[in-house]
Amino acid sequence: PSDADQPAEDGLVGTGWGPPARITVADDGVLYLLRENGELLWYQHTGFKDGTNAWATPTLVHSGFGQFDAVEASSDGVLYCRKYEYDELYWYKHLGYQTGANSWADFKHVGTGWNVFGRFTVSNAGVFYLVTTEGKLRWYQHTGFTSGAMSWRQADLESG
Repeated sequence: PSDADQPAEDGLVGTGWGPPARITVADDGVLYLLRENGELLWYQHTGFKDGTNAWATPTLVHSGFGQFDAVEASSDGVLYCRKYEYDELYWYKHLGYQTGANSWADFKHVGTGWNVFGRFTVSNAGVFYLVTTEGKLRWYQHTGFTSGAMSWRQADLESG
């Protein structure tokens, strides 16, 4: 008998996720694992709503992501990838994000000036929170989120 489909008391839902892999979380239990060699793997935690240790079969969905220093998932299969040394941000749309199918829209260059930000994170619908090298928090929204168009709006956020 297996307790794999029961919620763990300590919240453990998997093992083997340690370094050197980088992980970014999308929606509906989808996680992307980026290996050091640039391979991007798709995982879906089918037990994400109740914490059960239930997963779809992991799938290699892309390679060549090792050129990016940051990969962040948003919603609807959109990933944002930064090339720090070239000061560029790219939009990728994983059309197969719900099933793990290796199907992608053409990637798009959606911004420059991104090497002035240290860390950033992306939430739903292309909303970014970024920390500048001066410690300021900034909010940006990629209004071209659905198509990869280079269209943005921003607001400075003062935080204590």
